[in-house]
Amino acid sequence: MKRQKGVYLLTVFGRVFYNAVTDLETKLEDALNNYWKLKAIDAIQLSSIEESKEVIYALIDDQEIRRLLLNEAPQRTAVNHQTRSTAAHRRKPPNKKIGDMMQYRQ
Repeated sequence: MKRQKGVYLLTVFGRVFYNAVTDLETKLEDALNNYWKLKAIDAIQLSSIEESKEVIYALIDDQEIRRLLLNEAPQRTAVNHQTRSTAAHRRKPPNKKIGDMMQYRQ
């Protein structure tokens, strides 16, 4: 957050962080909503991959959970691709020592 003319605003990092937390909360909620269905899939010992797919398609409505269970790659959209490439090129901020910072103040 930053303060600008007496108003508090989210920084770009704050918006990205908030979005990530919101996405995580949504994914956790989806997993909890499907908890008993996921337990049922764990409990069933299926002999073939085709039987497993049929059960997963029959029980799980959420596309992301279904894709995860079937080990399928996500369909990449332009927004998804852009987000992933930006994250891949992100650099860690330099680790500055207090002595280094004092040098800039003088």
